[in-house]
Amino acid sequence: DHGCLVYGVDFSKRMLAFAQEKMPEAKLLQADFTEGLPAMLKEQKYDIIISTYAIHHLEDAKKVNFLNDLMQLLKPEGKILLGDVMFAHEDQLLDCKRHAKDAWDEDECYLVVDKLPAFPKTNMNFYPISFCAGILEISKTK
Repeated sequence: DHGCLVYGVDFSKRMLAFAQEKMPEAKLLQADFTEGLPAMLKEQKYDIIISTYAIHHLEDAKKVNFLNDLMQLLKPEGKILLGDVMFAHEDQLLDCKRHAKDAWDEDECYLVVDKLPAFPKTNMNFYPISFCAGILEISKTK
């Protein structure tokens, strides 16, 4: 509605159908980002890349590779916004895991911001949303 060109990826046909209904002009692709980004997405440069509740499917080393790949797709003033189950520090993750007990999902690898390496020429800001979720903003600097 605001004139933005939107690209999207999801592995679920059903989720893509819902999204396409709400955003008929969006270019949506069915793919599993854990196997790499579709070639069509790599042909563009983006102002903003948003990922929600997906990065926890990657192990820590693959998170870093994925974020490096996304950084290459940003325009000079671009930014990445990640919303997910994530924590500023390891002790917060461990507290949450103790609190969750048997409900904790051992198959997911939640992001701990202070375990991420510094990315060259970027700023990172973490905004906690709850005791177990937040938004990580990564923006390019000049």
